[in-house]
Amino acid sequence: MEFDDSTRRFDMTLPLNLKPSLTLHFGGNISSTAFNLGYIGVDYQSWGRVLQQANLDMLLGPIYTMIRLKGRTVTMSRNPVFFDYSYNFNITNTLHGNFGNLTEVDNAEEIKAKESFLSFGVGVAPTRKSVFDFMINMGRNSYGYDMSNYKSRQYTHFTYLSPKIAIERTSLDKILYPTTGSRLNFSGIYVYGRDERDSRNELILPPTRTISTTYASGGASRRRGSSISTSRATDASRADTRSKEYTPTTRRSTRPRPLPYRHRNTRRCCTRA
Repeated sequence: MEFDDSTRRFDMTLPLNLKPSLTLHFGGNISSTAFNLGYIGVDYQSWGRVLQQANLDMLLGPIYTMIRLKGRTVTMSRNPVFFDYSYNFNITNTLHGNFGNLTEVDNAEEIKAKESFLSFGVGVAPTRKSVFDFMINMGRNSYGYDMSNYKSRQYTHFTYLSPKIAIERTSLDKILYPTTGSRLNFSGIYVYGRDERDSRNELILPPTRTISTTYASGGASRRRGSSISTSRATDASRADTRSKEYTPTTRRSTRPRPLPYRHRNTRRCCTRA
């Protein structure tokens, strides 16, 4: 810093440099449980009449995995116009494991969720303190889960398309730690989607409980009997249905065993011939 006697002003020189256009980030979380994560990040930016920004973030782990690629393009005109675009992919897997629980409480749902969607937006700043933004999202969510009534894993899918319109207006006096002013944000979102379920797997029925009863009646040359069975089945929606089945059977047998009886007039026991 120098003082100029002729102008009666101070001259200050600052050594300023641009940040590197490419930056790499590494990190993560190391744990004795299953909640281990590794992080890799890449940032790129380019300054000029058109501002270009791109970011890549990756979280890698046995339970949660995330990949996100996003970017922004800004045109330096009288009314700045910007374009946002991104792709997101997430996987959450809590199937078959206690995941290092420290207590006996196990309330984690056994499910594998996948989320994949694209986003594209365009916005304009009509004034210095107002922004108009339009964005559209499209993607697909998939869920895989195990059910005791099915032989293999079940899948549910949700495909959607969602546009969004937002208007933001601010009158704050400062960006950081404002003292006066207000900030208003109005947005409208519409979601159109379709839910699908893959139920091609066979249903496993519980063991059938059968109760059979056989009775016989005396006769000269044959014996009759019948059996009654009751079965109970449970479907995927736990609706119980009951059915009864009657199956008559006829068997030929030898002469039935004589039954003893007591004569009316005598006290001795005889046998009918």
